[in-house]
Amino acid sequence: MSKNDQVVLDLITKTESKQKKLGKVKKVSWATTCSLSLPEEVCDNTHLNIQVCPSVEKLVSAYAYLIRVKDSYDEAAQALRVKDHQFIWSGFFLSEWHSDIQQRVNIIQQKEEINKLNNIKERLKGLTSEEQKRDSQLKELSALLE
Repeated sequence: MSKNDQVVLDLITKTESKQKKLGKVKKVSWATTCSLSLPEEVCDNTHLNIQVCPSVEKLVSAYAYLIRVKDSYDEAAQALRVKDHQFIWSGFFLSEWHSDIQQRVNIIQQKEEINKLNNIKERLKGLTSEEQKRDSQLKELSALLE
């Protein structure tokens, strides 16, 4: 085995270790309906479905909007001397929206990291010598027969 093959194998092992740490994307329990009604300047559409939104930036914009609205709401309640007020958007507290948006951001980032590691692993496999590829395949086949 050449020095380069060993380096490649070590990097593949390191990549697999990181993939194992990440694990699979887990199902989550949502606190809200995950359907946010927002103005068009915040979201291209007037509804944002958190569960399927592919963009961290859109999620951050949506949460930033909710924070601004809550701050305005709190200021208005204080100016009107309203006691015991609570900000609710589409039937849910800001903390519930935060939880769901944070979960979706985590899912997106985890998927991005998994894809990145898969791409690295494939590129590393392409760098192995023919001899090392044959050795790896033999080990895999041997493990299947046990």
